[in-house]
Amino acid sequence: MNVVVDLVGYMIPVSEVTGLAGNKFLVGGRCAERRTGAIGDTYFDTASKDLYSPKTSGGWGSPVANLGGGQDGQDGPTARRS
Repeated sequence: MNVVVDLVGYMIPVSEVTGLAGNKFLVGGRCAERRTGAIGDTYFDTASKDLYSPKTSGGWGSPVANLGGGQDGQDGPTARRS
């Protein structure tokens, strides 16, 4: 199911959102389908952590970023008090 996340963090199914003007930030658990969203919208895939933006007349295209983070790096030296 594709959802819109409001400013408070509640996820609302896209099918229930009406009356919004402008571009939307859409969230779903898989790669966005071509029919999802409108030109100019942004889409976040929670499964892959890929961010797609903006949607164009050609569709979503390739992800612009992956927000999944990476592997934890090596710990630095321990600070010592003098």
